[in-house]
Amino acid sequence: MATYRQIHTHIWDDPTFEELSPYGRLVFIYSFSNKHRNEAGIYPLTIKKLAFETGLSQEDADSAINELISKNLLFYDRENNVIWVKNALKYQCVNSKTIVAIKKDIAKISSPLVKEYQEYYKKLLYGNDTVSIPYQDSTNRVPKGDPQYKDKDKDKDKDKNKKDLGDFDAQFEQWWSEYPNKKSKADAARQWKILLKSGVTVERLTAARDNYIRDIKRKGTTPDYIMHGSSFLGPKRQGWKDYQKEIEPVNQPPPGRAMEFMPGQAEIYSRPNPKLREVEERNGSP
Repeated sequence: MATYRQIHTHIWDDPTFEELSPYGRLVFIYSFSNKHRNEAGIYPLTIKKLAFETGLSQEDADSAINELISKNLLFYDRENNVIWVKNALKYQCVNSKTIVAIKKDIAKISSPLVKEYQEYYKKLLYGNDTVSIPYQDSTNRVPKGDPQYKDKDKDKDKDKNKKDLGDFDAQFEQWWSEYPNKKSKADAARQWKILLKSGVTVERLTAARDNYIRDIKRKGTTPDYIMHGSSFLGPKRQGWKDYQKEIEPVNQPPPGRAMEFMPGQAEIYSRPNPKLREVEERNGSP
């Protein structure tokens, strides 16, 4: 069994992962990096042990498991206490020795999930030519550093970039027309599509943009410090999330309401200031 597991940095850019609760993120990372996990990524694990090792209550741990199941990130057989991290093999290179280890792992497990697992990884486990070929299915990508697929991925990325650069939809164009910083439009458009696919609505992004514009005017932000559109929408700064609530003007009462004073304040503010009068007389003011 491996003594370490890789956590790829692009997990933090994944829209599905971004939408998880803090407990959901913790349990997901734990699920593929704990010491009980085997080569197969399907292994026995009780909710009690998961809760103990993550420091969560059993109720919170169970809730996090349900959240991850709803996102199709893992499956859990409660009757037999077996967990399957669906894409655990996505982050490891699978060769003939690994396949032997995986088959040994699943042979030890008694759960209906094993049959689903074997069907899901049928080509990997029972194909004719699996030696030293990293696993890839419709939901997974081979690491970009792999020389076997470097050129293929490069061509795919070029095609994707061309499409993204030339295919701005009408909603984005409308949103972009009023965004205050016109730099990095192509990157902003790509982030726009990612957000919409993850379930964020156009209305939310439009409201966030408008609130940001109000905040810029309120603070007098100079152009050099206005976020690029890609930063406002992108996964690193996620500026749009900071502007979900409407920005109130500074030192202005709400419309339709007069300035209110505490008891006695109005009288204090209306009294003449002797020192101010003395200065005015000295300077010849009427």
